[in-house]
Amino acid sequence: MTPEQEERIRALIAKLTTTEEGRSVLDAALDQAGLAVLKRARLDTFPTCTDPDRLAAARTGIILDCETTGLEETDEVVELAMLRFRFDERGILALDTIFNELREPSVPISDEAARVTGISAETVAGKRIEDAQVAAFLDGAELVIAHNAAFDRQMVERTFPRAGFDRLPWHCSLEQVDWKGRGKKGKSLESVVLSEGYVYGSHRADADVIATAFALNATTEETAFAELLRRGSVASVLVVAKDSRFEAKDALKEAGFRWSNDGSEALGHRAWFKEIPDTPEATSE
Repeated sequence: MTPEQEERIRALIAKLTTTEEGRSVLDAALDQAGLAVLKRARLDTFPTCTDPDRLAAARTGIILDCETTGLEETDEVVELAMLRFRFDERGILALDTIFNELREPSVPISDEAARVTGISAETVAGKRIEDAQVAAFLDGAELVIAHNAAFDRQMVERTFPRAGFDRLPWHCSLEQVDWKGRGKKGKSLESVVLSEGYVYGSHRADADVIATAFALNATTEETAFAELLRRGSVASVLVVAKDSRFEAKDALKEAGFRWSNDGSEALGHRAWFKEIPDTPEATSE
């Protein structure tokens, strides 16, 4: 193939992808050849709402993700990403600005964490994130969402105690959406986003928050975001694994339980605990 032919093909593809009709033609041609195109989940590819009435009444939320030195109670945040977005009760309307900063921890980054995220001691050397920076970005937000909020919340509240995370309602896109009921094979972020036809650079906080927005934009009868809000308004039940065996700690952690070292979060018990929605589906598990 000559350079001129390559350029003509590139120009044709670029033209086809600018309109819905063109994308349909391209998708059909690729399907006929046994191929498919996966779109990239990025700020500029999110389907922004154009309804002026909905945008005028929009509220502000935060999608958050952090990368850490490991998964233990003593581990620390090394990367914090937050995405401001506008929403109403029906869904996410638009993605706005993103906060993404690195932080040098006081404990070593585990080999596993470094392998998964690509963040090394050299990457974060000399980096700091101040509580005031975080608080300024949170200003005006009405809620925080994370994909596994039980983990992210305790990490950021401990690392940034004066940022204001404890004053905001938290929602979990992992637990407050019935992904199986929506036909998804799993509820991991990668699995959900891929099923929606998108790919992204997983295991870095900035990519994960954008991907979470795309996951929550998934629509059946209602968006996953609307379901999350609806289920988040349901009363919750505190489950305390009192007197659990030491050998059970990994299974409890895998199930989303957190350790209360001083008992303040677990009804006075130094024990593993988890807050779940007071719904038949959640309480039967």
